[in-house]
Amino acid sequence: MIKESDIISSREMWKQMERRISKLFGTDRTPLSGEMSKHTSSDTLHDDLYIECKKRNDNFLLKDTREDWNKSIENAEEENKIPIMILSKKYENTDDARVVLKLKDFLELIKNEYKKY
Repeated sequence: MIKESDIISSREMWKQMERRISKLFGTDRTPLSGEMSKHTSSDTLHDDLYIECKKRNDNFLLKDTREDWNKSIENAEEENKIPIMILSKKYENTDDARVVLKLKDFLELIKNEYKKY
């Protein structure tokens, strides 16, 4: 039987996702809620990447997701960052999330990563 204390609110779910993604990218979660913060409107404090985390129901191709992506692109351009959206289904392990970014940005990131070796 599921206890009330075992149920995580959807608000806590996305906060956990933002914390996990921030840690994976070697940065911190943006205090408050993105645009409410004075630091950045991104979900993380990464210097080069504008990371937007979204928890969704089963259908990732919702109009809201497309609108969120377009807004992320605009905000990233204003902050001179590369836009990345990370999509995860509700109750899905963050490690199984999907990553959305422009192909040219992906290729640039890969090229820069290989320069390190």
